[in-house]
Amino acid sequence: MIIKFNTTLFSAEPQFKGGIYFYTTPEVTTELGTAGKIRINGRLNGAPFTSVLLPSADGRHYAPVSADMQAVTGVKPGDQVEFEIEVDSDPTEVIIPPDLLAELAKHPEAYDKFDNLASSHKREYSKYFATAKKPKTKLRRSSRIIEMLLNRNYYKSK
Repeated sequence: MIIKFNTTLFSAEPQFKGGIYFYTTPEVTTELGTAGKIRINGRLNGAPFTSVLLPSADGRHYAPVSADMQAVTGVKPGDQVEFEIEVDSDPTEVIIPPDLLAELAKHPEAYDKFDNLASSHKREYSKYFATAKKPKTKLRRSSRIIEMLLNRNYYKSK
């Protein structure tokens, strides 16, 4: 479902030099059916883009307009622009090394926790494991990953 709306662009200065962003209308948030974070594909004044709508305190969503998109469209803060957006229905695919999956399978509780992680966290664990060259290092890293998952220390490493 494509949602069309017009909105004004805002400056993100002074926090982000050259940054601009937009807010959706309350009607758009209602049409999207969620107040949470949403990956989208869309068009800004006809130019295609991909972004993430983030929830705002007032119940709407907002998203940045990248420097590339600003250059392509020539938009600036204060401009009234037309958006066409739709929810990105393609899931983010994460390739998990088979050796890591095999080690996780030996620990069902760790496997379940891994399976419930966000794609970005799965990707980081997979990258950490896959960059090991020697089997001994892979084994040590898989043990460390399992330990972190079981102890809920998802982001800490030694």
